[in-house]
Amino acid sequence: MKEENTLPAFTNRYRLYVLFVLTLTYTFSVIDRNIVNILIDDIGADFGINGTPMEDTVKGFLMGPVFAIFYAVLGIPMARFADRSVRKNVIAVAITFWSTATAFCGMAINVFTFAVARIGVAVGEAGASPPAHSIISDYFKKNELSRALAVYSMGATLGSAFGHLFGGTLGEAFGWRLAFFVVAVPGIIIGLLLALTVKEPVRGRTIENFNEEAERVSFGETVKRLFANRLYVGAVAAHVFAVMVAYGVVVWIARVYGRTFDLGSHEVGVHLAIATLLGGIPGMLLGGTITDWFAKRDERWMGWMPAIFMLIALPILVVAPIANTQLLMLTLILLGLFFFSLAWSPAFAIMQGNVSPADRSVAAGFSFFFTNMLGLGLTPIIIGIISDTLKPSVGSMSLNYALSITCGICLFSALAFWWTAYEIGKKLELQKN
Repeated sequence: MKEENTLPAFTNRYRLYVLFVLTLTYTFSVIDRNIVNILIDDIGADFGINGTPMEDTVKGFLMGPVFAIFYAVLGIPMARFADRSVRKNVIAVAITFWSTATAFCGMAINVFTFAVARIGVAVGEAGASPPAHSIISDYFKKNELSRALAVYSMGATLGSAFGHLFGGTLGEAFGWRLAFFVVAVPGIIIGLLLALTVKEPVRGRTIENFNEEAERVSFGETVKRLFANRLYVGAVAAHVFAVMVAYGVVVWIARVYGRTFDLGSHEVGVHLAIATLLGGIPGMLLGGTITDWFAKRDERWMGWMPAIFMLIALPILVVAPIANTQLLMLTLILLGLFFFSLAWSPAFAIMQGNVSPADRSVAAGFSFFFTNMLGLGLTPIIIGIISDTLKPSVGSMSLNYALSITCGICLFSALAFWWTAYEIGKKLELQKN
């Protein structure tokens, strides 16, 4: 049994360094998985997809399910393994593997070989975020966790922005194949940096009198106690609905914007990178800070605050894909991403702050399983199917309407966050009694 004050202390500077390296890892995972989104038309031209009756459906499959299914399914066993091993080494091996697979995407000769390379990226990335969440939770206390996870979550915004920027610029200048090679290289370097400079923290070091051996149970027992935890279930549900919207926007907005205003991939990449950075980064940082501040006064704000943010984002994101000018669409994307991003980190903080430290990687693994199976696995191809279905009646605007309809899922995320706040209130009442 170990108490926090008997363990070696980490300086604030070192804790921030670890957070920086893990955020950098997450950033390149998102770049490597999402760069395909802005290059998909060029890839489709090479593979004979463009102009076919099922064009958007096939592209949605390559961008979504072919990656998401393997990423989601393997995430849970990888998380379980990470909870029983050296987590930072698991992440270091994972980033090396997926970076190599990213380079293989650039060597694909047809839809099948490209899909196989995408599966390789998914296999590697499955070993990254769950153990990263667990490590962060052992470096930062509960009242710091929302902010720390907000910084880590910025990797999603940075990765989306730079994926658009690098993919659009490199793809237009040198072709889509070289773009995959270029973004693959940094991952190898980051993997070495993580393995050599990041220290593995003791599990539960921020919790007084935490006994890791006593908390370890079988996988079946772990699953039972996670899904009996109503706070965890509520936070996962809220996050799943949010991610369904997020992946719909991330996967298809480049094509919507470029197709609507007849723009090249470089111009699309620059514009969307600016909108994503200006909207997403402040939203991620402020969301964690604001929620932590209110939660100190009443913990129910951990659920109330993101619910409010999602309700504000709802009409903005629904209107954005059908805006009729470039400036209006970009402005709405920026504002929508800002309010949407404010709600991102509180869900992770609720999950990680209300489960046993011995289960944190698995808790994150199940979260990523559901978010990726439903978000990345279903949403892109559903939008593609809706678009292909609407095309005979609405023509070139079919994809715009399909994305707009999907953004309405924000409402369900808001309701799930509100329910989670109610459950937090019940927990507080029990603690008083």
